Amino acid sequence: MGYALPAHIYDLVRKEFGDEKKADVLLRVIELSFSEIEREVKEEFQEQKEVVKSAVYNELRNELATKEFVRAEAAALRDEMHQEIGKLRDEMYQEIGKLRDEMHQEIGKLRGEVMDLREEMYQEIGKLRDEMHQEIGKLRDEMHQEVSSIRSDIRVLDFQMKVLIALMILGMTLMNPNFVELLRQIFVR
Repeated sequence: MGYALPAHIYDLVRKEFGDEKKADVLLRVIELSFSEIEREVKEEFQEQKEVVKSAVYNELRNELATKEFVRAEAAALRDEMHQEIGKLRDEMYQEIGKLRDEMHQEIGKLRGEVMDLREEMYQEIGKLRDEMHQEIGKLRDEMHQEVSSIRSDIRVLDFQMKVLIALMILGMTLMNPNFVELLRQIFVR
């Protein structure tokens, strides 16, 4: 006969009772008790399984609802974030536009100032050019006067030199004894 209990337990019970029939009855009772306990545990497990299953289902449903809520919140936050980003982008473009307008105005002012400075520079250059031409004209007139003065000095010196040469020639001629003799002969006669 095969028992569900291990063989060493069967041997222990048989040794204690000394009678194999009593041991078989006791072991049968124990096996039936174990079978009954196992059945009750299975039933209890089935009941608890349903309860746990229901609890888990409800918990998961709550989790799913929470998850859906979180998703909805995330979607709402995402939409809000996109709106904020859109607003910030619009503000940024407006600020950039303002800065660009200010920059163009400043550039326009600077261009005007540069044009004014350029005009002043050209006027100053024109004045300097006129002054330079006047100074050159004055220097040219002074140079012509100096040249004329030098030319007339040269003419005077040239005349004086010619006179001196003539006098030297005359003096040398007059001092020449042959010439003096010739003059005597011409005038003395």
